[in-house]
Amino acid sequence: MLKLYKFAIEMLKQVFIILIALLASSLSQAQLKDTVSVMHYNILHYGNYFSGCTTSNNNVADKDGYLKTIIDKIQPDIFTVNEMACNNVYARRIVQNSLNQSGRDFYEQAVFSNNTSSDICNMLFYNKNKIGLISQDYIDKGLNNSSLTRQIDVYHLYYKDPFLATHQDTVKLSVFVCHLNAGIASERNRETEAISNYLQTNSMTKNVILGGDLNIDGSSSQAYQNLTSSSKAEYALLDPINKPGSWSSNASFSQYHTQSTHTSGGCAAGGGMDDRFDFILMSNDLRDDSSGIQYVDNSYKAIAQDGQRFNGSILSPLNSSYNSNVIQALYDMSDHLPVYMELAFDQRDLTSAENKIPELTYRINGSRILLRGLGAKSRVSFYDLQGRMISQIETHQTKAEIVIPENSGILLCKVENEFQKPAFIRVYSHL
Repeated sequence: MLKLYKFAIEMLKQVFIILIALLASSLSQAQLKDTVSVMHYNILHYGNYFSGCTTSNNNVADKDGYLKTIIDKIQPDIFTVNEMACNNVYARRIVQNSLNQSGRDFYEQAVFSNNTSSDICNMLFYNKNKIGLISQDYIDKGLNNSSLTRQIDVYHLYYKDPFLATHQDTVKLSVFVCHLNAGIASERNRETEAISNYLQTNSMTKNVILGGDLNIDGSSSQAYQNLTSSSKAEYALLDPINKPGSWSSNASFSQYHTQSTHTSGGCAAGGGMDDRFDFILMSNDLRDDSSGIQYVDNSYKAIAQDGQRFNGSILSPLNSSYNSNVIQALYDMSDHLPVYMELAFDQRDLTSAENKIPELTYRINGSRILLRGLGAKSRVSFYDLQGRMISQIETHQTKAEIVIPENSGILLCKVENEFQKPAFIRVYSHL
């Protein structure tokens, strides 16, 4: 009886230790990473009227409501657009009538800018609780110094780390927004050459994304190659879905088509969903998590594209990817679908500005755990929920990829080094 009592007491201790460890893990995880969502959208001549797009078929007041419905659902932290009428009045209108609605008051816009003769412009909006604007720039000339069809905008942002006041350092992100020439391939080539040249001239190899309506048919197009296969590999951008091919009018790429949401015209182009025109590209470091921002695996998508739309509208057959009011708003708003992805930003929880403790971050990748910010000598141990050690290794690398041991159910990964208190990470293992 006494042995049973001691055993019960010991088990309660183990359960208590495990619960504390799980709590520490969840708190640690919340402090280490913060997810920032990004959405790019061609909003189809918002505020711009001409013979094809009128106050009847493209009314800006109606579009305010459609966009509000979309934002209510998605609420991106970084929101970039093409085809906004070239006047700051319309940027403010989007903030007031669509973004800062339904109880929201945290959206702000970048500074309006237009240095070309185009009547449609780009803009960036952002969640000011998470993101700040450092500065912005534009590209309006090609390599031969002749004017581009439309200005390409460049925004330099910073992440509002909760501990920014303490350590006075945070992660930065540069965002390019472009709308390439629709009809002339040689112009698209010039525009993308100008972007690649800007990246190289300004040594921008890290923490870069590009959102835009690229108006290209496939991965072999020169404009796409200029962006993704730069002559200097460190400046090449990645396509998150990594699906090269001829996208246009190709049913095998239906899941990635973003244009057209309509089968018949008006202001919106007709023809149904058969083109991949809209993109978010990213610098290579966002894939390997080497510069404080990490692309969240499998987060990239075309909003409301379920792969069942080839040469059809997003309304028919029945589209159940979102509520019917969101689907209808997407249809009424534009002939493009927005594209979306998520980025995980490091939070630099340092004890002081002077104490440069390496920041431990981690990512689970299937049966492996990737650890970064380890000390010169670290010990990584795995425990089951009974507190039994399953395995233990030592590493002398600041970054390590470790196989999670096979053991059915939940394990705790304990990371120890000379800089930090032990960190506990909950992982899953399957036989």
